[in-house]
Amino acid sequence: MFVIYRIVGGVGIGLASALSPLYIAEVSPAEKRGRFVAVNQLTIVIGVLAAQLINLMIAEPGGDRRDPAGDC
Repeated sequence: MFVIYRIVGGVGIGLASALSPLYIAEVSPAEKRGRFVAVNQLTIVIGVLAAQLINLMIAEPGGDRRDPAGDC
């Protein structure tokens, strides 16, 4: 079931990342269009960075995560 939710979520994120800039470009004034689309992309990058930093803060040092390189 988890795999199905991951697929549905991935398709949703893919559609949103493709359609959001298109919609923003359509509804924004011509002189501010580039800025609005750029801010949309910037907020996505900041959100991904924030998620990674939060994961880093809550990760346990030497936790139970396996090292894939150690399996070779």
